[in-house]
Amino acid sequence: MNLSIETLSHRPLEFYSGLPRQFSGLRLSGGEVLSASGEFGDLCIQEFNGDNFIIRYSVIHTKEEFIVEAQSHHSGIHALIMVSNHIKPVIKNANAINVGEGQFTILQAHRPETTITFTKKQLYSCFEIMLSEELAVSLLKDFPELNVSLQKPPPRDPDIWVNPAAWTDREIEDHIHYVMEFSDRPEWRRNYFENRVWDITWKLLAIHCQFDPSEIQMSEEDKRKAEFTRRLILDNLDVHLLTRELAKKAGINESRLKKIFMKAYGMGMHEFRIYQRLKKAIHLLNEGMLVKEAAAKTGWTSADLIKAYYKVYRTTPGTLKKKK
Repeated sequence: MNLSIETLSHRPLEFYSGLPRQFSGLRLSGGEVLSASGEFGDLCIQEFNGDNFIIRYSVIHTKEEFIVEAQSHHSGIHALIMVSNHIKPVIKNANAINVGEGQFTILQAHRPETTITFTKKQLYSCFEIMLSEELAVSLLKDFPELNVSLQKPPPRDPDIWVNPAAWTDREIEDHIHYVMEFSDRPEWRRNYFENRVWDITWKLLAIHCQFDPSEIQMSEEDKRKAEFTRRLILDNLDVHLLTRELAKKAGINESRLKKIFMKAYGMGMHEFRIYQRLKKAIHLLNEGMLVKEAAAKTGWTSADLIKAYYKVYRTTPGTLKKKK
């Protein structure tokens, strides 16, 4: 695991593999699991290492006040999103940051060291993503106003980019949900996660820079490429095409494609795909097709299609059929 963690308030932590006995949280598919339990409560860290990116999901259930000091072994972009509760991390050689539930912060640092105090009888959960310097440099080409060079990260004094009061939005929440609920083929997992990590980080930076799709100027060529991509998605709803694949087929930079697609259709490519897959599946279900058949034709697992259907209609396809 790319993290060292020590307690400053209790006896040294003894980590073990596996989830705590009464774990309150989701299971990150394919992730390494380390947990510790004691007088302080329970701590569980799940981490998926994709070589040029890392996903980490942490859950802490405290009984007593609990103070920890953590050091990441990673350099590049670090993004932290509070899923539940709020924290005030103190990053070494930087200011303390207030991060509330539904808020996020991003920093660029070399192996950052952070101290966090957790109050007693609380449940905390956070979702973190880390991008390698190489991947971060590629991403930041779209955000020159940040004026941060990741080629040579500062050995000290990390740059805190994002206002800690910045809020996530529904798109980011959905991406996190899709990562944590991933249940497709294991061989798809790494590419799927990398695509979601890119989308989440890009959107966080866009929020920070107050990106407005209405400000994008689209040429006729941009419009053709956006339409080509839309049609490509519609013709392959049963296949998960990555953003890089769509961009390559359209002959355009990934970041530019994201912007012009958002401008043209008012939603991201992933959101558009989900919407269209569900729309087609609902049509097939209404025609009498079984859930497993409709799911297979639209790229869902049966369980995920039922969840998506319920999210829209607050009922299941089976229940609706019985009423009819």
